Amino acid sequence: MKLRANLKRHACVHLTTGMVICFSLAVSATGQETAGDSKWRFALAGIEEHRSRLRSAEFEIDGTRNFPEGSLIAGEFRIIGAFDAEHGRWRMDHDEPGLVKPESARRSTNKSERSQSYTYSGPFDTGRQFRKFCMTQEKLIMWLPDREGYISMRSPTEKKYLKNSHLFDPRALGLYYEYTFASGSMLKEQLDEFSKHDFRLQTESGGLWIFVFEHALQNTIFRWEIHVDASHDFTVSRIVQSEKLPTNALGFETKQLAEVRWESQREVWVPTWYRFTAFRDEKPPVIEMNLRWKKVNEPVDSRWFTPEGFDAPDDVGIADARLGTPVVLRPSRWRMPETALPPAPDRTRLYVMLFVSNAGLILGIAVLLYLRRKRDRTESRLGPASHTHSDGSR
Repeated sequence: MKLRANLKRHACVHLTTGMVICFSLAVSATGQETAGDSKWRFALAGIEEHRSRLRSAEFEIDGTRNFPEGSLIAGEFRIIGAFDAEHGRWRMDHDEPGLVKPESARRSTNKSERSQSYTYSGPFDTGRQFRKFCMTQEKLIMWLPDREGYISMRSPTEKKYLKNSHLFDPRALGLYYEYTFASGSMLKEQLDEFSKHDFRLQTESGGLWIFVFEHALQNTIFRWEIHVDASHDFTVSRIVQSEKLPTNALGFETKQLAEVRWESQREVWVPTWYRFTAFRDEKPPVIEMNLRWKKVNEPVDSRWFTPEGFDAPDDVGIADARLGTPVVLRPSRWRMPETALPPAPDRTRLYVMLFVSNAGLILGIAVLLYLRRKRDRTESRLGPASHTHSDGSR
């Protein structure tokens, strides 16, 4: 997700999350590079070099989240994944709370109900939703067992699918914030965004470097603060975004905070705990994760990064849509319809109302015709009307 696009979108509704805003419109300094600038460039290079030394691994994540806004449901989640960064391959399986299709809708033999099982329209129940995502240099593989009867393959350049893939790079924890977390942005993309802006070195003590960047926008001063532990291979331990009005003498108010703890394993540093908080509500959104690592810098089974490695049941199909028109590689017993339309509405009540109104109209016309004929018969029996003169003669 590009920070400039995020700024234009969120500034219009005056969101104060600020991380997107601050970085989006910042302009890099054009003057002579200062010592602080040089330190910042050196720190970025150190982050990239040392994080890139974590080449491959398998991992498990247990976490909790609280998102009072949007469609995400608060609760515990679990992620199982693996990556092979040297070959550009990433895999994550999510087990999380969410809105899921009732089993009856997903397995229904009714065509209209079955078509709804492939769309984001109702009905939904609150439950556990399972999502599996894999990205390689050639394809983005997705399967949503609660909604899709197919494992689908897309091009990894299709941004609308990538940003909803819930993929992230564990090596980049500490560089993510609210609008880039789980959006398909990896370590390189995050570093590229940060490298566009010049931070000044505020504090250097005991190997801890604290960099600060400030920018004014729409009568608000936005501030970033990034903590880099140079003594631990340039691990990012803390990132803070805050803001204040120019007339506010009380200082900056924290709006977003990300914290990371790292541990050395097999001569590389890996994140073992991550927490992100956005301070904008009475009950602020929070993501907290505990990470466990396996096979650090050891070969990862290539099956992780194939549709067959999703271990889907035999009735789940496989479709390749990278060229636009889906090519079915394995048919699905669910038989996804060509056009997923919602079921036709129940028109029984409408038909009854139309029948009653039409019957009433017909009955009214019949009564009028009957009264008219009765009047005509009465007049015919009485004959011509009599006329009486004023003197009483006829």
